Amino acid sequence: MVLSLYQKKYSSFIHSGQQIHQWYSILRKERVDIICLFLAVSHEDVSLNHLMDVLKVSKNTIVNDIKQANESIDEYGLRIKYNRVQGYDITGK
Repeated sequence: MVLSLYQKKYSSFIHSGQQIHQWYSILRKERVDIICLFLAVSHEDVSLNHLMDVLKVSKNTIVNDIKQANESIDEYGLRIKYNRVQGYDITGK
């Protein structure tokens, strides 16, 4: 996965807990990439609400983005799995 300059800045803002939404609107492809990156590096349980809060989008948007993310990582033998206790996680090779 190659991140654009804006995606790199956004991921650093997510990591620091700062808000970026005032000056940059995230495109769907970028949200999908951010979800994949966030799940890949997260050491904590990641819930739907957590993703909604991070990306500042609706539940339906996150659900659709997760479906798209699954399609984009499938070619690498990876899947986003959901567990009621632990939330979302990337599994695979």
